[in-house]
Amino acid sequence: LSETTQQGRNLGFNAEYAAGPIYAGLGYEKITNGSADGRGVVNLAFHYDLGMVKPIIYFAKSKVGPNGNLSNKAVSLAATAPLGSGVLKAAYTRVSLDSGWGVAEDKLTKLGLGYNYNLSKRTKVYTYYTRVNNGNNAGYNVTNSGSDFSSFALGVRHNF
Repeated sequence: LSETTQQGRNLGFNAEYAAGPIYAGLGYEKITNGSADGRGVVNLAFHYDLGMVKPIIYFAKSKVGPNGNLSNKAVSLAATAPLGSGVLKAAYTRVSLDSGWGVAEDKLTKLGLGYNYNLSKRTKVYTYYTRVNNGNNAGYNVTNSGSDFSSFALGVRHNF
């Protein structure tokens, strides 16, 4: 189903492979709808569990704007590692906007660090810290466009 008010086509698929320590995933979506022809996104993900650490690579490229003539890219390098009764998580992400947006090609960088501590099989407490650098004043911060920002989270998660 198309997410627009006009009739159109939304074609997408997802393929995943998971066996032993390997995970690989590919996702694709294309929207065809008059002036929106060509919009879409491709996602690729891969991780390999080495036991002591699980490196993760993620790449996405989207085509946006009229006729899909603008593109955005995102690349993430991350890792998880067992630590005590929990999991340590770290990630670096770089997002690039196409220069066709009317600004110099903006790049956002994001660093994240977190820890999940397992209280039981179904309950964990977690904490995360994220720092975002908005590059050339990219408008990624909705409350203060163009500024760098950080966030902190602390919580409990219980799976029913």
